[in-house]
Amino acid sequence: MEINDIEGAERAGELFGYPLMIKSKRLAYDGRGNAVANSQDALSSAVTALGGFSRGLYVEKWEPFIKELAVIVARGRDGSMVSYAVVETVHRDNICHIVKAPADVPWKFNKLATDVAQKAFDSLEGAEVFAVELFLTEDGQAEDEKTSEAPSSLIITSLPEDDVFIDILARVPRRSHVTLSLVSKHFGSLVASPDLYYARRSLLACTENCLYVALFDINTSSLYHWYILCRKANGSHCLVRAPSTIPFMYYPESSVAVGSRIYVFGGVTNMTTNAFCMDCRSHTVTPLPSIPVAMICKFVGFIDGKIYVIGYLYHDGTKNVMMVFDIETQKWEHAMIKPEMEEPFRIWYKACVVMADKIYIKYRGRTYVYKPVESKWETNYMLMLNNCPPSVRNASVVDDVLLYHDRSTYTLRAYDPNEKYWRVVEGLKELLAKISDSQWSRTVNYGGNMALLFRRTSKIWCAEISLERLQGGQIWGKVEWCDHVLTGNFGIRKFLAVAV
Repeated sequence: MEINDIEGAERAGELFGYPLMIKSKRLAYDGRGNAVANSQDALSSAVTALGGFSRGLYVEKWEPFIKELAVIVARGRDGSMVSYAVVETVHRDNICHIVKAPADVPWKFNKLATDVAQKAFDSLEGAEVFAVELFLTEDGQAEDEKTSEAPSSLIITSLPEDDVFIDILARVPRRSHVTLSLVSKHFGSLVASPDLYYARRSLLACTENCLYVALFDINTSSLYHWYILCRKANGSHCLVRAPSTIPFMYYPESSVAVGSRIYVFGGVTNMTTNAFCMDCRSHTVTPLPSIPVAMICKFVGFIDGKIYVIGYLYHDGTKNVMMVFDIETQKWEHAMIKPEMEEPFRIWYKACVVMADKIYIKYRGRTYVYKPVESKWETNYMLMLNNCPPSVRNASVVDDVLLYHDRSTYTLRAYDPNEKYWRVVEGLKELLAKISDSQWSRTVNYGGNMALLFRRTSKIWCAEISLERLQGGQIWGKVEWCDHVLTGNFGIRKFLAVAV
């Protein structure tokens, strides 16, 4: 039970009785970080000995025990789980001195300890080795005679909040964060902490790719809301409305994902200087420095620490413009638009894409390529040849290859800028034929695979497709999963993948 003040400690004493074990959430191991209050009068001195309530304190009911037991449980990549023999640990000066394997306990307690350990491990996911420590209480045998389970006779001991604890916590998949937050307020604050929890996830290479979709209900509203793809306990997927802390938006199209953040700029129907950033780890929104000129934003792309915002404005005549936002310095700068592209063409944003650190723009029958390193524009004629899509709104780039879902021919087509050749991705005929009647589709780079989102009648589906490049340049796709993720008559404006 967590305690935050002396009144809370007194309530715990009334609930559990005395003696009362008080523990610190930090550096509580090998007998350290613990204090025993034998009466209500001793609570204050026990709290002081632990450094005060600011250290994060909680209490445990005092339980005289016969033996301290431990179980190691391991789970493989295939999901198989193995529990090792229950052992007894004998401590000297609060440090483990002897381990007796197997533990000399009746079979029923051996089984109970194993069951408790497996249930604890089931709450976590991943291929791991996990240790659970338990106490066999003095009255455990008597209670077991009354019930076949006697769950109160075994108590899981606490974990210290040190580097090892944070490392373990950081490996918990994001889909389990809601459950983890329910354990205590402190756990909830940890999983929402960019500086501690998410920084450790990044160091351990435990970040996950998460899909965000901007949708609107065609029947009821023109406002767009973000939805997050979540994985259910049975392994299937669903779209869940993002927390209410994220404001509704009129212009999610002019957005781009960079790491764990989504950057949104300007508007797509009205000129504005608005810009803000949404942190997908904590779902908080912060304003960004305003765009130097009010503009209608049509395309946003990220290259090497900078975000390129392309659109048009109405100052001194209507013309196209490109602004660049430096994420590190938080400053704006102007970039050059090719002279023949200065005249606005309001549909061209549908054919803009970032590939191999270059911006490709299809404009009035030609494809222009912008190289930020050289601040130079070129013309790409090969991209405009056979099979060039009229729009790349439902296209994505994976490993610097442009992938385009062509709903008219039921194919996924790929363009490699090095080969300068369009080809069909093989192995997906069955899936793509089934979605030939889809109302819309979008694709996005999903951690090196491709995610395909589409709507058929009143159902939205999502599929993950892995890609393999063979000799000769041929590309094969494999459907890893395909799930119905949301029901409703929804329109789509943006499909992004963030790393959290």
